[in-house]
Amino acid sequence: MATLPGDALSQVHMDSWSSGRVALLGDAAWCASPASGAGAELAVVGASRLANELAAAAGNYGPAFARYRAGLRTLVWKKQQICVNVRLMVPRTTVGRQVRNTVARLM
Repeated sequence: MATLPGDALSQVHMDSWSSGRVALLGDAAWCASPASGAGAELAVVGASRLANELAAAAGNYGPAFARYRAGLRTLVWKKQQICVNVRLMVPRTTVGRQVRNTVARLM
């Protein structure tokens, strides 16, 4: 198994999930940690929350978007936390990648 020098894992944390009349949800708004297994869960919960807030807002989407984000922010933040397992899967150094590859081959 060859390791490319550019092995990397990163996340974007956005201050806002909406702009004007456009709102993002799921991985477009918040990518959960790859180790969380929560991508689909957050997408469904987010879509439901966004739909409910828009329906309740009766066309006033600005406050609906703010409530949507406020209602999900804590859950999303928890799921975004990158745990030690991910750091082991995507090490930052050449030595770390060599250790990971050796361990993977032994398994």
